[in-house]
Amino acid sequence: MRKILKIAGQECDLKEGIFPFSISYKVSEEGFIAGSASKRSIRLPSTSNNDSIFGDWGQISNNNAGAQNFRRFSYAQGGVTLFQGLAELQSAPLQSDVYRFRAKEYKVDLYGDNADWAILLSDTQLSDLEYTNQIYNQSTIVTGWFADYPSDEGGFTVVKWKEWETPGKVKLDELTPFVFIKTILDKAFASIGYRIISSFLESEAFTRLIHLAPLPDRYPQEFSEDYLNIEASTASGTTPFTGTVNFLTQTKTPPELDPYDELTGIYTVPFTGFYEVTVFAQVTNFNDGGTGNGYSFVGQTQIGAIPNSIPSSLFGAATIGAVAPYNANESFNNTSNVVFLQAGDELSLALVTGGQAGVTYDYSLSWSVIGEAALV
Repeated sequence: MRKILKIAGQECDLKEGIFPFSISYKVSEEGFIAGSASKRSIRLPSTSNNDSIFGDWGQISNNNAGAQNFRRFSYAQGGVTLFQGLAELQSAPLQSDVYRFRAKEYKVDLYGDNADWAILLSDTQLSDLEYTNQIYNQSTIVTGWFADYPSDEGGFTVVKWKEWETPGKVKLDELTPFVFIKTILDKAFASIGYRIISSFLESEAFTRLIHLAPLPDRYPQEFSEDYLNIEASTASGTTPFTGTVNFLTQTKTPPELDPYDELTGIYTVPFTGFYEVTVFAQVTNFNDGGTGNGYSFVGQTQIGAIPNSIPSSLFGAATIGAVAPYNANESFNNTSNVVFLQAGDELSLALVTGGQAGVTYDYSLSWSVIGEAALV
């Protein structure tokens, strides 16, 4: 019985009298043949015909970067197709061939239909799939209680993880988010260019199945990096200066949302939660012109332009009477205590710099805000 393996529509040369695996199949009462749908591996000899299929992989001077791309294959015995799907070249050991190297053989993996998508999705995680962003508030929760596939990707349901805050009563913020399992399947297969056609998967019994997505105890670090954390700095500042620092250049911008305005120097808190502010200031090139005089340098991060609203963020010192606190190069490194802020609060860096007669100096500033949104 003649055995024919075709890859990319081209019949392969097989090792004489050998096919390295068996094929199981069944014939239905109607006479339809159902072949294999799993993975098999085969080694093909290096012949001019097989070389042409894989771009002469062993010829180093060839532009054959596509040799390992998936190619359609089919395997038939006695004119009956028993196995088909996608073929992928795995390796081709080299051997010397007079004036050049060439492949000794080709090791090829054959993935039966419905096996290739499993390979493509093998490393996909639920978090890799794209979902519609939702604002977590009362309106979203109420709407989610009536969620229905396919108009909604998910919703909210009652799951008693622990005792309710009020025994016998469930508050809206105690409901648990979920995603329809059919939504997950749709998005997963769409991500690799597939769609599912199945009467069972489209049935009401299946489309009502859900995957619970309970809110975490805290937002992951990635959320802070995407929405909250910023850095801004300047290599030179103004002297004398009094007021909100609005001459910093932003050097770190969250990719999803930028809460910092360079023009005003104001950081608008995007999410209620816990925040920490760090300031690094450095004074250089101090020169008193031989006068023995000094300078003052004092700053503080504040909420809503309210002095001392974050006491732990104070750094430096101001002139006390006729005595200047600094008469040399200085550096200041301050990290505030963690403070709880409401969405919409405005943070800014207030600064006062000055120098006595004959004093000159340069200074640089770096201001960073990091946060962790609270689950409220």
